[in-house]
Amino acid sequence: MSLQILGGCGAKTQNSAPVDESASQISAEDNIDSDGGSSVETMISDEEDEFDPSEVYEAFLNNQEVAEISFDADQGYYSSYKETLEDGKSYTLDEIAQGLKSGISVFFESNDDIEISETRNALIDCGNDGQSELMVAIKFKAPMDTYENKMIFKATKDGLKLCYCGDSWSRKSLAVNEYGYIETTSSGGAYDSSYEKSYVDAEGSWHFLYGNVAEYAERGELWYGSTKYVYSDYGIDMSDLLIFSYYFEKTDDESEPEYLYTYAKMGEYGKANEVPYFDVSIVKDNVLYETGNMYKDFFDQIGMKVYSTTDMAALVEKQLQNEGFDSSLAEGKVVLETEVDF
Repeated sequence: MSLQILGGCGAKTQNSAPVDESASQISAEDNIDSDGGSSVETMISDEEDEFDPSEVYEAFLNNQEVAEISFDADQGYYSSYKETLEDGKSYTLDEIAQGLKSGISVFFESNDDIEISETRNALIDCGNDGQSELMVAIKFKAPMDTYENKMIFKATKDGLKLCYCGDSWSRKSLAVNEYGYIETTSSGGAYDSSYEKSYVDAEGSWHFLYGNVAEYAERGELWYGSTKYVYSDYGIDMSDLLIFSYYFEKTDDESEPEYLYTYAKMGEYGKANEVPYFDVSIVKDNVLYETGNMYKDFFDQIGMKVYSTTDMAALVEKQLQNEGFDSSLAEGKVVLETEVDF
C-alpha cells in the first residue's frame, strides 16, 4: 500500500509489552525529608500509569462496552448510521451494526432483507506510536449488493470512541493499513475512476488528505462548471489525454469540492499503480503545460486553470504536511483486506 501523487495497517497479535515492575517500587528511604521525617507524597507507579486498552476492546466486541460515535467519523455512503443513530451518543457494537444496516434500508427506501454476513476484527497501530486501536469490518449482504463497513475505534482512560467509519461495495474498494492509513478507490464506469486518501492519527483523529478524479479525455467531452465542452468543436484530438481533478477538502454528498486540475498524456499500459483501474502510466512532460501547446491553449480558452503534474505534486505534498502526515505511514500492510471485483 503506497501513497500515490498523481496521482497505515498490519494486525497486532500481542498485547502491550509487560510493565517492568522493578521500576515501580518505592523505597521508604527515598521519601525522607531533610528533618528526618517522612514526606507524604502520592506516587503513581509505572504499572498504574500504563493503560492497556485490550480489555476495553474485548468487552466492546462482546457488547459489554459502548463507544461514542460522531457524524464527522461517519464517511459511509450507502451504509451510514447518520439516519438512525444520534451524534455524540454511545452505543454497543451491535447497536452500531444495526444502525449501519438500517442506513442501507433508508438509502434505498427498501425493506428488503439485509443480513450481517461476516464480522472481522484486528488490532492496528494508528500513527505507529505503539498504542493499539481496534479495527472492525462488518459485511452486509443485501439483494442489491454486498456492502462492508470498516471502522477504527480508540480506547483511552476517558472511554472508547469511533474514529472512522467507511464503506465499500462492488464498485468501491476501501483499504486500511496497520498504521491507520486509508485508501478508497471507486470506478465511475468506462471513462473515469477516483480515489481518496486519509488517515487516523495516534490521537484517534481522522484527517482527510486529498482526493482525485481521473478521466479519459477520449470520452470526447468535458464538463467544466455547468458547461459541456465537446473537443471536436475546437478541432483538437484529446484521445490520448488523462484529466485529473484534485481536491483537498471533503464535502458532503450534496456539494462539489473545489477542484484543482492537471492533465497528462497516457503512456504504457500495465502500470495500474499510477492511475488506479486504468492500468496505464502517464507521461510527465512540462512542454504539455506551455502556452502554444494545443492542450494548454484549449484549457486557457475555456477559462480552466490547470497545473503541471510537478506543481500538483508540490501542492499535494504541502497538503500532507498541513495534515501532519508522515509518508512512512502509507507503507504499512493492509489489514482485513477485501477483494472487490469491478
